[in-house]
Amino acid sequence: GNNGPLTVTDANLLLGRLDPRRFPKVFGPNADQPLNPIATRKAFEVLSAEINADLTKDGTTTPLTVEDIASGFLEIANEAMCRPIRNITEAKGYRCAEHVLNVFCGAGGHHVCSIARQLVMSRVYVDARASYLSAVGISMSDVVEERMLPLRRPLKESGSQITTMLDTLTNEAKTALAKQGVSLSLIHISEPTRLLSISYAVFCLKKKKIQKRVSRYSGLIQNQQESH
Repeated sequence: GNNGPLTVTDANLLLGRLDPRRFPKVFGPNADQPLNPIATRKAFEVLSAEINADLTKDGTTTPLTVEDIASGFLEIANEAMCRPIRNITEAKGYRCAEHVLNVFCGAGGHHVCSIARQLVMSRVYVDARASYLSAVGISMSDVVEERMLPLRRPLKESGSQITTMLDTLTNEAKTALAKQGVSLSLIHISEPTRLLSISYAVFCLKKKKIQKRVSRYSGLIQNQQESH
C-alpha cells in the first residue's frame, strides 16, 4: 500500500482474512489505491528469509512459512490488546470471565474471538455500527507525534544540551507530521511544550553526605522542571 513496515492489516491480508475488493482504497501516494496482496506477500517473504537465516543456523529448526510469521503477528497483536483489558478490569476488582467483550472498530471482528478466548470470556457483542463509530472517532481525533530520547549527564552541566535535544525532537515530530500530509500551519506544539523526566542516583558511603547531596539535587531537579 504505502511501502511502509508490515502491519497487522498485512498479516490479515496474507492469511486471507481480508478481501481487497471490499477494503477502502486509501493507499498509495494519492491515497486512492487498494490493498496490494502481491506487495504484502513479497514483504513477508523478505522478512521470512531474515528470520529463517537466523533460526536455522543450527540445522535442526524447521523454517517458518510466511503464514507462520503472519500468524505470529496476530498473536502478538492480540496479546497486546488483552494486556490492558486484563489489567484495567482486574485493577477494579472485576473478573473478565464474568463480562461481555464489546467489539469496537472495523477490525474488531478479526480479533475478538481470539481475545475472548485468551481472557476466558464466553460472550462477545458486535455492533453493526462498530466500524462507523471508529471512523468517526478517528476523523475527529488529532494526529499526534511524540518523541523521546535518553540523556545521562550531570544535571548542572547539561542545560544547553537538553535544550538542543528538545529542539531536535520537536523538529523531528514536525517533519513526521508533514510527511503524513499535515500542513505546517496546522501543527501545534502542546503546552507545556517540553517535558523533562529526571531520575538521579547518589552514591556516597556516609549517611550525612547522602542526605545533603540528595537534598541539593532535589532542588536542582525542581528548578529544571519548572524551567521546561
